[in-house]
Amino acid sequence: MKRLLAVLFLLGLHMSVHALPQNLQRSGPRTGFTVTQGKLADSYKERNLTPISSLFGWQFEQSVASAPDESLAVIFEQIPLLGGLDQGLVSPSLSLLVGVRSASGFELAVGTTFLGPTYLIDQKQWVSKEFIKSAHVTLAAGWTLQAGRINFPLNLVWSPSRDPQNRGSWTTFTVGMNWAAMGD
Repeated sequence: MKRLLAVLFLLGLHMSVHALPQNLQRSGPRTGFTVTQGKLADSYKERNLTPISSLFGWQFEQSVASAPDESLAVIFEQIPLLGGLDQGLVSPSLSLLVGVRSASGFELAVGTTFLGPTYLIDQKQWVSKEFIKSAHVTLAAGWTLQAGRINFPLNLVWSPSRDPQNRGSWTTFTVGMNWAAMGD
């Protein structure tokens, strides 16, 4: 992990801030699902929920710097999501990631995901009320497919649990959509 962060930092130092890519508007809606594994899944099963939850949200992304030939860009992403709505569960999360994206659309990122309070709608019951229930290291890889001015980002994300009593992880898949502004 330390090596990956060091590589990302060094890449950032060697990028030119003056050569920002012209068409890296990647903010837009996201949908997908999370699979909860290990002991973490037991809390879902105890409440007669499935450990596979829907996700809906938005990704906000900024290109921080890019290589002079625009073959690689350093990016910062903020991704608020609501999970579990398909099961009558409201479980918000916020991921903050820094990474790199190649001109071909391949992306690698690392950061933190914060899980917020969880509410069971049908049972009118808080599972947890903590503003930040937990925070986890998050690793992400993705690929953006393009169709004209429309981009379809596909991302696979993994976050391990830090709690020794609840060993497990979350594996997430999201798909999104964003578009280049006219005139770019």
